[in-house]
Parts: sequence; structure tokens; C-alpha cells
Amino acid sequence: MWARCLAKEGRNEGINAIMLDPGSVSTDAQETICSTPPENFPSLPIFLEFYENNKLLAPDFVAEKGVPSILEHTMEKSGERFNIREMQHT
Repeated sequence: MWARCLAKEGRNEGINAIMLDPGSVSTDAQETICSTPPENFPSLPIFLEFYENNKLLAPDFVAEKGVPSILEHTMEKSGERFNIREMQHT
């Protein structure tokens, strides 16, 4: 939402903004997340499913797909959301 507002309000000044959703990435933080007690983290089952089924994205892949989206997006794409997981097959 913030990127859409910034894109709309900044358009006349040549400001553009996008939102990049990297998804669940395989980082050291995942170990901490997966060892958190469920009562402290209600979304734990989602993360465990990704972890246990090898659905976490590699950091290099997120960078490979995300950096061009950040650096090369056009004013026409300003305000859009880019989901890295959806870019897997592009």
C-alpha cells in the first residue's frame, strides 16, 4: 500500500516506487523461527511447512530476480508489487 501511495503522490515529481516481496528466504533466521514456541508465533505452521518441504527460496535467487526489478522498473510499473516466488519461472 505504501509503495502505491508513494508512486501516485510522487508521479508528477518523477518519483516511482515498487514493492518487492521476497517470500520466505532460506537464511539463518529460519532456524530461529522454526524453534520458536507456537504460542509465541501463530504463523509458525506456515514457516515449518516451507522449511520441511524445501520451499524456502535461496538468497542468490531472490537477489537474481529482485535486483533487476528494483533497478530496471519503469514509471509504468510504479506502484506495483513484485512477488519473487511468482518470478521463479521467468
